[in-house]
Amino acid sequence: MFVSIYASSVSAAVENKIWLEAHTSPYYDDGTYSGWLSEYVYSGHYIPPQTKMAYHTEPGESHTYYICNEVGWVITTGWSTDKGQIWPYSDTEGYSGTLYRYRTDKWFERHYPTHACTPGDTFDQDRKFTAYFSGVVTKPAVDTRVYRYRGYAYAVVSDPSGSHYAGGNSGGANGEFTWKLEKTSDTSESQIRLINNAWITGNHYATRNPWYSIQSSGVVSQTSSSPINTVVNNPNDLKGKDITFSFSYEYTNYYKDIYYCSERNNKGCISWSFSHRIPDWSRAETATWNQTLKADHQYKETIDVSGDTTKQLIIGRTAKLNGKSISTNDLKEKFQIDASDTTLQSQNWIPINETLKYSSDLNNKLYVRDGEKWYFPYDMDDNLREKYKNKTNYALSNYAIPLRVGSQSNSSVTFNTADNFYLTENTGFQFSLPVNQMSQAVINQTAKKEYEAYTDETYDDQVLTTPSKGSRYYFNIDGNGEQKPNTWYNNHYVLGKLGLSEITFKLNEKVRFKQYLLGSPMDKPLVNEQQESVLRNVSYTHSIKLSPDQIKSIKELAKNRGDLLFGFRSTDIYEKYNQLQQILPSVSY
Repeated sequence: MFVSIYASSVSAAVENKIWLEAHTSPYYDDGTYSGWLSEYVYSGHYIPPQTKMAYHTEPGESHTYYICNEVGWVITTGWSTDKGQIWPYSDTEGYSGTLYRYRTDKWFERHYPTHACTPGDTFDQDRKFTAYFSGVVTKPAVDTRVYRYRGYAYAVVSDPSGSHYAGGNSGGANGEFTWKLEKTSDTSESQIRLINNAWITGNHYATRNPWYSIQSSGVVSQTSSSPINTVVNNPNDLKGKDITFSFSYEYTNYYKDIYYCSERNNKGCISWSFSHRIPDWSRAETATWNQTLKADHQYKETIDVSGDTTKQLIIGRTAKLNGKSISTNDLKEKFQIDASDTTLQSQNWIPINETLKYSSDLNNKLYVRDGEKWYFPYDMDDNLREKYKNKTNYALSNYAIPLRVGSQSNSSVTFNTADNFYLTENTGFQFSLPVNQMSQAVINQTAKKEYEAYTDETYDDQVLTTPSKGSRYYFNIDGNGEQKPNTWYNNHYVLGKLGLSEITFKLNEKVRFKQYLLGSPMDKPLVNEQQESVLRNVSYTHSIKLSPDQIKSIKELAKNRGDLLFGFRSTDIYEKYNQLQQILPSVSY
């Protein structure tokens, strides 16, 4: 439960009373108000008893009379002024009490008679002294007070417990309803994260029973009293479906103060004291938000691309809650792709260096998972056709060259060929090796092995290109080939699985060349390597005569020529050259 401080102050007690003064009776009852009153001094005063120390001295004397008889001295009579051990005290100030002797000073004393006597003799034994008295004496209290009664008389009061308006609004919430693609690692398949994390921002006295829901028919049905953050493992389970997000809560803008009877008399409760404050749920209302978001992602689809373009793919949708309003927004990942057409001067080569740039509204990096990555050239040299025969599911060409990720960052990826392509210098023979094979010795050995296997001729050449320039496609310059100048030919790329969408792009990059690289002068090639007819009516300075045997040998030599490389380039030229020297040793070469 969420409780705000938007509430009024609390009364400590509720009662109905009147004040009474100078009442002559300690109990009051007029039928409505009643109660016991307190006694107080209406008039007069009271002086409490007072004490002090008092002192007194008293002189005194005593006489004892003796007479002598036949025996000796005998006491006959006597008298004394001694007051004894106490002395009653009073004075004009009103103090009185009893003093006690604490000392006696004798200043004259005649001792007991001890001398001889004659019968009939008398003796007066007299004493004089001062007696000292002291003690605490008291002055009585003075009380002239007249008493009356005063205080509160109370009436019976009903229970004040009840509901009160605290202020507030009709509901408010912040947070988001979201579905979005995500990955748990670079190599994992994407999943869909579903989020309903709304929270209450409405101004209320109290709220309760928050309720969260995410529903999509046949896929997700989840409700909770706390925010929902869940995952659908296969994004295609939700593809094309509606996802409905809901959030609601109960609130009250009223509170109820609870009182208890803290004092009662014989007529009922006369004082109620505050006990506690609670939300008044009898006046509860419900605030609700609902939003349906389409799951219109293109997960694991294949998209055709041509030209220089940007492809934006939906990877999520979100609805932002702000008070009572909801604003929706789509989340995209963007691929900048250059699939522009290419025009070359002649049948040389094009770099296989396909770069895609990437950005995402989720700020995730570019993911590139294992997937279809191919380059489909229109044609290839005859010796490579079987090796790169198209065995994929894409009927884009008879040939398919596998691609690899050449370089990758969070915002771009470049694809190169998985094999490096090499060219020999003299014959233009083309072969390939895996990109991780960097040994120059292996490269040279492979050139020799594949050249001799294809031509049945001895390899006498050297590799022109290096591994650093191996990600290329070389046009087939076969004289019997189909490709013609100034004609567009399709060169396709298949690049997947990219981004959160794990999308596969099928690029159609058309390519053409302006003129043949090699060929007949009639075709205006860059380089002429084809044999032409002998020109007539030309005077030749040098001539030789051939014997019938030499002619026969030369014919036999020509009949045994091997196949032409690219349809016009001899592969046995050095061998035949040496053989011709043996037939015509006198000719200067």
